[in-house]
Amino acid sequence: ISRSMKAGEPSETAVRIAINQAAAASDPELRRVLADPDEPYSEWFVAEHSLKARQQLALWRSDKGRPILQALADGMEPGGSVSILLRKRWIEDQVRVALREAAQMVVLGAGYDTLALRLLDSFPWVRFVEVDHPATQAVKRRALEAHGGVPSRLALVPLDLAHRTLAETLAGEASWDGTIPTVFLAEGLLMFLAEPEVDRLLGLVAEGGESRLIFSFTDRKELLTRGSRVFKTAQMLKLSGEPIRWSLESDALGGFLAERGLRLAKLAGHQELRRAYLAPLRIDRELGPGEWLVVAETRYR
Repeated sequence: ISRSMKAGEPSETAVRIAINQAAAASDPELRRVLADPDEPYSEWFVAEHSLKARQQLALWRSDKGRPILQALADGMEPGGSVSILLRKRWIEDQVRVALREAAQMVVLGAGYDTLALRLLDSFPWVRFVEVDHPATQAVKRRALEAHGGVPSRLALVPLDLAHRTLAETLAGEASWDGTIPTVFLAEGLLMFLAEPEVDRLLGLVAEGGESRLIFSFTDRKELLTRGSRVFKTAQMLKLSGEPIRWSLESDALGGFLAERGLRLAKLAGHQELRRAYLAPLRIDRELGPGEWLVVAETRYR
């Protein structure tokens, strides 16, 4: 879905996150944090992405390779891999609550995320739609087709923002109904969009009646602090062709949402994630500030 991806190539960010998820399932400590450590999908998507991705996952799972790769990852992005795991756990918890009152879920910039696939059986009344850049989504589709096909209640909708808007794309999708309560998910996406695109996305949610938007965003103060985890992540993403284009100061979030017809329902940062998921398990892993997780609601709720 992101304009910033290299033309015609699947997202490197998507495969890094999938490798991180699959590798964590092999870590005796971190697998306790995962909502579904035995899901097969992440490995399917890594395998379909490229030979290089398969090799990286194999190294992460090896006794000799894991310490080396972990040291490199911590040097480039301290606490980043664990932060992503906890981000996904928090988001899943919020989505499961929100879907009790919704009939539709739209995952924006889905990448190789597995959440919709894993929720299908738990929420049989919900329609699931994943929207993503065509090159990345093609990998996901091939992987699913190689393992029995795309589930009937999951629509994979390609979107290249250089040629079409999200509203136009959903309007042309038969499985989409803009009149019913919907949960929108934009995990790790908004930072790759220009602000006018962020505004259009929030406007689409605000017009949809009783809907929720669950998303993550980059803290602008941390992004501009040289040497911070977010600063280092931004440099890495820029080199991979997926630069951060949008950020926001956390104390400006409430006003930002209100101006766009939404209200803030929940906000969580690294401290909340540590208290919710690491502290109860007595796991001591580094996390860094710089990313916020949000549940926003339409004013109709």
